[in-house]
Amino acid sequence: MIRILTIFLLLQLSAEAATIDTTVVRNLNEDWYFVDNDGYLPLIDKTNYQKSTIHFTLKEKEYEGKSLLLKSSDPVSVFLNNDLALILKGTRLLSIDSLQGLYQSDLRFTLYNKNLNVFNLTTQVLSISTADSAPLS
Repeated sequence: MIRILTIFLLLQLSAEAATIDTTVVRNLNEDWYFVDNDGYLPLIDKTNYQKSTIHFTLKEKEYEGKSLLLKSSDPVSVFLNNDLALILKGTRLLSIDSLQGLYQSDLRFTLYNKNLNVFNLTTQVLSISTADSAPLS
């Protein structure tokens, strides 16, 4: 019994020693745009949006050291600089630095679903760090 209690306490102490600190740097849903006959237009009124794609761009070196959170409850094709990057359903966390290393330019994302529901999408830039939760001295 003492052995189990000791293991539990050690696990609890190690879990409390280092925690993940996540901060939303930018909600990219505010930066969505779409293509219309007049060119690229910002997606302001999501309520009546009935197209199958939305777009957003991350400027080169703007979010160094950050991560991109993509979340969708429906399957969505994610294109990056016009290349199919992944099929998203659920949550994906991508390193912006790694993507920048591959493309060496602005990152232009297109999210596609024939029946796209923008209310089921989340796109955010996150800052993720390990925080020491030890008491301040």
